[in-house]
Amino acid sequence: MGEWINTTMTTQTTTINGKEGLDAPAGEDVKVDFSRKVNRLILLAAAAVLLNAVYDYSARPVEAKLLDHGDPLPEFNLSLLNGGQASRQGFMGKPMLYYFYANWCPCSHESVANIRKAVEEGKAAGLNVMFVGIQDSQENLEKFARTHKLQFPVAVEGGQMFANRVGISITPTTVFVDRDGVIQSFFVGKVERLGQMEDGLKSIMPQGQPDASLPPA
Repeated sequence: MGEWINTTMTTQTTTINGKEGLDAPAGEDVKVDFSRKVNRLILLAAAAVLLNAVYDYSARPVEAKLLDHGDPLPEFNLSLLNGGQASRQGFMGKPMLYYFYANWCPCSHESVANIRKAVEEGKAAGLNVMFVGIQDSQENLEKFARTHKLQFPVAVEGGQMFANRVGISITPTTVFVDRDGVIQSFFVGKVERLGQMEDGLKSIMPQGQPDASLPPA
């Protein structure tokens, strides 16, 4: 951001001992005008730095206490890999897994197979999943989705602010949310076997569904 600054100085012609000459330039007004413009540029630069700092602060991981069983899932607005948008309201009425991942995290990669199995097993009961990328660049979050050929909704922008509201600072973390949008359980860390998710899945799946209980794998 900038603007052209005209510093051309005016001069006056005088005659000294019969010879024409130039007076000293009328520079005081120029100096004042130049100083004002410099100050304006400094203020604009400072404002830009401040706004950038505020954005970085809101988007960075923060140490926060996890929300608890029975807490409503916070509102969110996420940009998806396919270009769409996702909000809390759009998933009401469905039992949901929110899987918070990062491309740099080996455990995030190693848990995908069991997350996928859980959704396949619970599909008849309406189970859905959203992958929420955090603590990484959008490019890397998209790379993660391509690596695993994910066919689920994948949030690649806005996930960190969502994670901060929930209190998530560790990847991977799986959040189990019931059809009313209420958090029922968390699983923090690598999902090494499907049976580790059984209690969480039972807490959100409709009672009496055959797929609500998953065998260890």
